[in-house]
Amino acid sequence: MDQPISRAASNSFNAVRLLAALQVAYVHAAWHLDIGWPNEWIVQIPGVPIFFAVSGFLVFDSLLSSKSLGAFALRRASRIYPALIANIAIIETMLYATGDYNLSGTSPLRVAGCFAVYSGTASMEMANAAIGGCGYHNLSVFFPGYPSGVLWTLTLELSFYLVMPLILLAKSRTAKTLTILATSAASLVLQHSMGKTIDQATYFPMNTLVFPYFWMFGAGMLLRLWTPNKHMLKIIIPALTATVILIIYHRSLGYLEYRKQPDTLQIIQTTLVGALAVLVGFSPLLKSTFLANSDMSYGLYLYHMIFVTIFMRIPPSERAWWLVPAAILAGMVAGYLSWHLIEQPVMKAARGRKAALSPARSLVGAPPN
Repeated sequence: MDQPISRAASNSFNAVRLLAALQVAYVHAAWHLDIGWPNEWIVQIPGVPIFFAVSGFLVFDSLLSSKSLGAFALRRASRIYPALIANIAIIETMLYATGDYNLSGTSPLRVAGCFAVYSGTASMEMANAAIGGCGYHNLSVFFPGYPSGVLWTLTLELSFYLVMPLILLAKSRTAKTLTILATSAASLVLQHSMGKTIDQATYFPMNTLVFPYFWMFGAGMLLRLWTPNKHMLKIIIPALTATVILIIYHRSLGYLEYRKQPDTLQIIQTTLVGALAVLVGFSPLLKSTFLANSDMSYGLYLYHMIFVTIFMRIPPSERAWWLVPAAILAGMVAGYLSWHLIEQPVMKAARGRKAALSPARSLVGAPPN
């Protein structure tokens, strides 16, 4: 067994990310298909903030260990863009083939420019703003909605990659810590000032960038700077778990809002859930050699809504209970194929074989920076 694989199999980050993707897929399927699947508990451990916190930890570590910003950019681009571009291409092709995407009067050059911006930013809003019109999505012929509800988070992720290197201007670990804390506090102030209508066009493009949501990434970054040792993890993980459960009960299983002006307790719960996910990921609790070789989480996250949206064409009175697990299973198969046919081969080509086989490196003993 190659050493990079054993490193990836020695921690639990791939398992944590898969669980986060499963949470997102389940909530989307249960909500949109509306066939009675419960979600009171599962919404308390939201997948999106987990992805953000884990990214804060792992991507910050990647930056700190990179030989140059160019090497860091190559690693990020080879990880995010191959599956993202494939996902957009598949979705838009399906929309065009089913009559839900109208390109009448749109020149091929404009279409090419549109999808260059769309693929580069994961935001059709940005593509429309930059190009001035990219055709028209009917979303009434076959698809009742756009077949992906997660691309907005990738726009945040990509903008996070651009902002995060500024933290390196702070030289010491203490200075980096203070910078992250100050930026996270400013992020929360900005998010609250934008209010509960943060997702509306009034706040574009700020609401599609990382700035109002940096605090969720910041939790993972701080844990990278102050990673506890293995002995401390045995105490901290159970303590954090108990604290999160107590907060959930105190909130009476109320919906956990993290995107639109969360209150103090919701911020605390979201931050603790993200921190718990990072610490479990750092530990060997859920380590898996299979997931080290088949990291299907990103593909599941990207593709599950295609299947959910297709199932939404079934009249509500005719929907069966099995549609929710069927959508999730189809997303997992798509994620598995995406990893083996798209993501891993491109990473091998871009980074070299050893780096591509280690999407979640072991950070035990990593020196603080």
